[in-house]
Amino acid sequence: MKLRLTFLTTLLVFQIGLADDFSYILCEGLFNSTNASLWQLSGTSNLTGPVHWDFNDNPLGDVGQNLKIYQDKLFIVMNNSNSLEVMNLNGGATYERTISLTYAGPRDIAFADDHAYITCWYLPGILSLDLTTWQIDDTIAIDGLPDNIIANNGRLFTSIAMNTDWSSADVVIALDSIGGKYAPSDTFTVISGPNQLLLNDNKLYVLSAYYDADWNTYTGTSRIDLVTGDVMTKELGFTTNYCDDITLINGLVYRSYNGGVAPLTDSLTINAAKTIGNYTGVFSMAFNGTYIFMGLSDYSAPDQVVILDTLGAEIKVLNVGVCPGSFAFYTSSNATTVNHTASIANDFQLLANYPNPFNSRTVIPFYLKNNSRVKFAIYNLRGELIAELINADYATGYHVIEWDGRDRNGLTVPTGVYFAEIDVQRQVQIRKMLYLK
Repeated sequence: MKLRLTFLTTLLVFQIGLADDFSYILCEGLFNSTNASLWQLSGTSNLTGPVHWDFNDNPLGDVGQNLKIYQDKLFIVMNNSNSLEVMNLNGGATYERTISLTYAGPRDIAFADDHAYITCWYLPGILSLDLTTWQIDDTIAIDGLPDNIIANNGRLFTSIAMNTDWSSADVVIALDSIGGKYAPSDTFTVISGPNQLLLNDNKLYVLSAYYDADWNTYTGTSRIDLVTGDVMTKELGFTTNYCDDITLINGLVYRSYNGGVAPLTDSLTINAAKTIGNYTGVFSMAFNGTYIFMGLSDYSAPDQVVILDTLGAEIKVLNVGVCPGSFAFYTSSNATTVNHTASIANDFQLLANYPNPFNSRTVIPFYLKNNSRVKFAIYNLRGELIAELINADYATGYHVIEWDGRDRNGLTVPTGVYFAEIDVQRQVQIRKMLYLK
């Protein structure tokens, strides 16, 4: 059988070396201490850390607030140390530079047009960092203390957690670019104390937490329709069951809830019957497209990160530093994409199948940035086509398909190595799988 050129090209990439999936875990540390730490996980088992910074001679700093990846660089927002730490991820995580943000109180970071936009409580405002010169080129004044920030289609959105007098605020601000500079353009009223933001299908989800005079916690969820401007809110009241993280899992919006994660209904209530996980001390949560990561903390080292599959099975428990609060996920594009360009890797991604190895069925997740035609096939080590699983249009977001180890004729394949290949608009990524009969 004649081999496809794309598969031969991709197979050569695998002969050089299979791509590693890296997860980065930022442990916040304790306030007014310099025990924040960064950890690197290869796959689900090879944990190293603290990475680069050590607690005694070269501490990362005080309060590791947030962690983001942009163009093969890892950005670490250090809140109480007032700095932005940058690592280069090409060929492994290596320290690149420190950007001093003196007296800024940085909280979060988003990226647009070769700039980083950093929310800062002590300004109060958003700093614009030119990523070509590494210089601050603008300070965007904000009425309130901006917290979480995301960028989408030429707009920025930031939650205003508190007013400048440190009283609780209740707005999300949209910013538009005018002459190359961003400025506030719209304000949306949401539940008091907004923090985490998630954008899905032109709807912006907002998690809120606020407190009474006795420091009892109240929480809620809001949803902003960015097409109509309508805002839906759901007060969840006094509770200790909710944490402040939200994510997409296989196309559905989940938020941390009662020791695990649970999907939101269309009315913003919790579908408790579908809760995944049951842990105490949940501090943070994230999803890498295959596995759920939950940071657990009792505010003393070591704390734990638990890795779960989407059925709730515990994959791994990791010992890390104090207060694991932020996660970032990275796959080297030059080992998974035929044309070796990072832009294509950002448009779609073939994620690690699970379980792997497998002997009856495996789930293969993938992510699409845009609505796309998707072709999916299985090949053996000789490059022979074994099965064509899909050839259909898919919407933006996360999707999963399954393979039961059968070929095009419905026969069970022999034990061995197989390759899952996804083709999106004539760009290809592949994953190596081991089938055990």
